[in-house]
Amino acid sequence: MARATCKSLALLIFFLSLDVRVDAATAILAQGQSLAGDATLTSSNGAFSLSFFTPHGGDGSRLYLGVQYAKAVEQTVPWVANRDAPVSAAASSHSATLTESGDLQVLEGESVVVWRTNTYSSAGNATLTLQDNGNLVLTGGAQAVQLWQSFDYPTDTFVPGMRITLDRLNGAVARQTLFTSWRSPDDPAPGNFTLGQDPLGSAQLYIWRSRSGQDGGRNTTYWRSGQWANNNFVGIPWRSLNLYGFQLAGDPSKSSGAMTYTFNTFNSSLYRFVLQPNGTETCYMLLDATGAWEVVWSQPIVPCHGYNACGQNTECSTGDHGQAVCTCLKGFEPTTSAGEGCVRSSQLTCSERNVSMSGGDRFAELGGVKLPDFATWESTVSNAESCRQWCLANCTCVAYSYSSGTGCLTWNQELVDIYHFPTTGEGYDLFIKVPASVLDSDSDSKRRRWTRVIVSVAIAVAFVLAACGFLLWKCRRRIRGGRSET
Repeated sequence: MARATCKSLALLIFFLSLDVRVDAATAILAQGQSLAGDATLTSSNGAFSLSFFTPHGGDGSRLYLGVQYAKAVEQTVPWVANRDAPVSAAASSHSATLTESGDLQVLEGESVVVWRTNTYSSAGNATLTLQDNGNLVLTGGAQAVQLWQSFDYPTDTFVPGMRITLDRLNGAVARQTLFTSWRSPDDPAPGNFTLGQDPLGSAQLYIWRSRSGQDGGRNTTYWRSGQWANNNFVGIPWRSLNLYGFQLAGDPSKSSGAMTYTFNTFNSSLYRFVLQPNGTETCYMLLDATGAWEVVWSQPIVPCHGYNACGQNTECSTGDHGQAVCTCLKGFEPTTSAGEGCVRSSQLTCSERNVSMSGGDRFAELGGVKLPDFATWESTVSNAESCRQWCLANCTCVAYSYSSGTGCLTWNQELVDIYHFPTTGEGYDLFIKVPASVLDSDSDSKRRRWTRVIVSVAIAVAFVLAACGFLLWKCRRRIRGGRSET
């Protein structure tokens, strides 16, 4: 009887130890502890907090566990645990519990698990910490080995300290970091837009739109950053991102291996890149003095920022009222089908044997643009002239571009998603292969225009001189007539 009583008492103590609740702000959640009610887990620098919340303007009956910016005036949530499985506010209780086995669980009531990390610490001593950069880290064992971190499972926000990784094996995606928008500003459930690296390994960032119920449910490309140019993306003429700690590690020319973008700011400013519910990617900076967020950069915000807005072999320019103005590239003309872009007005004369022949193919220059998609990086070509000659000598090459940041890029298919920047000095130069006759006819046309201008000016000058001469003759005649009368 006494032995049974001791066993019962031991079991009671054990179960009570599993529900040690934290009722105020704390820096660490230890094994067996729970975060419940209004309790918060706070980073040591006071910049971030973890707690249950209801999105501003959202359904008050739904609660989510999320990391928030503690010093921001408006509610700002860069990471949500149970984004597609909210806890009911009507439940008897809710908590985030770090179990004895080292698994972080979000509970509705006492036993319903709505979200978990699926981690296990065989050595015990599990600890949950919110780091100064907003990363929620779960460690275990005497050596505090990392078991899990929230930065590996992002929601819609990219912050300093995070990584955007694409890991490929023989050209196939083995692992990829993806960011998914909220469904709406007041609903953190996964939305219709996703951001990540190009699966083909170009190191470009893409935003894809989920076409649920349309086009067979396939995702479509919504936006593209352009190629990485060592200090910035070709399609984002913002301040040099590398100066703000944005870097790429990895080799896009290889079919296997990881390519990773990292972002480590050089100062204490708090930046965040957010994939909005409408598909816009926006960079914000927190103003220390007011706690308000300032918009630093945002795309897409005009139709030309969208992917391939004008169709193939076109350039998209922004009109006075923000509308897309579509123009065929030099040597191209509109297709017979509206909205499908342009096709060549005359075919290339290129072949492997007539590269140096008179009347062959040449290049039309298009400056200040976001370079087309589907470029090939020619890693062995080291200067602009070599890049030109390489493209001229390869009949499959239809265009090239060279800069110190991008190296030699070539294209061997239809040219898509070309945006002409409105400001001089922005963008890159694209050289499009066209038949020499296109440029010759253009030169002839210019000569004819100049000839017409010169002839017109000469006629006008002759007319003015004749009129002046006639007036001068009349004046002299009057003067002579007046003298004779006197």
